[in-house]
Amino acid sequence: MFYVTTDFDFVVNELDYFQYSLINDADIFLSSPYRVFTNIFIHADFVHFLGNILGLGLSSLYERRVGAKRFLLVLFISFMVSNLSILFYSGDVVESGISGGIFGLGAAGAILYCRLRPICRESFGMVNDR
Repeated sequence: MFYVTTDFDFVVNELDYFQYSLINDADIFLSSPYRVFTNIFIHADFVHFLGNILGLGLSSLYERRVGAKRFLLVLFISFMVSNLSILFYSGDVVESGISGGIFGLGAAGAILYCRLRPICRESFGMVNDR
């Protein structure tokens, strides 16, 4: 989708960008609910796109550990919470990309890592719940 909204030359077409990205205006949010999903395919620039691809690649370590269903569930919940959170900002906010979902995967991976490593549990004061 990044490539399509750039007119095939990696220069962002602003009309397409603002049509599919998520904006924290309640009227726009309610009149075009498809933006909750389309904004994860839009990226601000090529570096943003590459960063998200790298994040998804690193998150595959989490997916191998917990399986595809849980991976997709955590990704979906994370990007939905991230998308809905922009409604609480008072200034103008335009959200694009799946970075919120990737950060959620990173957090879930860090929690899983700490649960599996005794030294990490002790460092963060986590109680062994097994």
